[in-house]
Amino acid sequence: MLGRLRTKRFHKRKLLLRSSSVRAKSVLPIYDKDIHTSRTAVTEELWKKRREFEEKQIKDSLISEEEINKDIPSFILEKKPMDSLVEVLVPLSSDPSTKEEYSNFYGNVRVGKILEDLDACAGSIAHLHADDNNPKTRPLHIVTASVDRIDLLGKLVTDSDLKIHGHVTYVGRSSMEVRIDIDSYFEEKWQTIMMSTFTMVATFEGKSAPVNQIIPDTPQDEKLYEIGYRI
Repeated sequence: MLGRLRTKRFHKRKLLLRSSSVRAKSVLPIYDKDIHTSRTAVTEELWKKRREFEEKQIKDSLISEEEINKDIPSFILEKKPMDSLVEVLVPLSSDPSTKEEYSNFYGNVRVGKILEDLDACAGSIAHLHADDNNPKTRPLHIVTASVDRIDLLGKLVTDSDLKIHGHVTYVGRSSMEVRIDIDSYFEEKWQTIMMSTFTMVATFEGKSAPVNQIIPDTPQDEKLYEIGYRI
């Protein structure tokens, strides 16, 4: 029981996580439901959509994967924060199989599953921002550099659906700050119960690579950008 609303903070945990090795315009399969059976259903769906996005780009451009030129660097574009928006539902209350997957022996939410989904979501967000919409240029690897902060604002319960959503808020040369929130559907409305910040980095052949710049276009986006700049 939380009693009064409490905030749990995990500040500046510079943990080099398992590299998600996410590619912007990947030329290799990154999703196989017969192999990645240990992933959560949400993480699997995020990776699947990422691959479908890449395949659609190649199909629409009428080129083959062999025609991708690794000697041509990605073009640097200017993107809005909402261009990288990713939103996914975790149907804990409406889908019994999902509830079982995310519940531990005591009937509480398995936090490790949520962290896995957060990492996958951060990868998908960074992937969308780093992509230059040109399948002919060389692919970038996107890796999780650090989990900078996780604020738990409410209790995670298995009888409420969760919504994970986020986007890029600040960009350096090769790094991207990703803000992801989790909302819980309670009393017929969505309430934010967790906020997190990830740092993702783009690389090519083991070296940092420049990514698209970001142009905040709303007061809230400008505020988040300023916070990222100061940090």
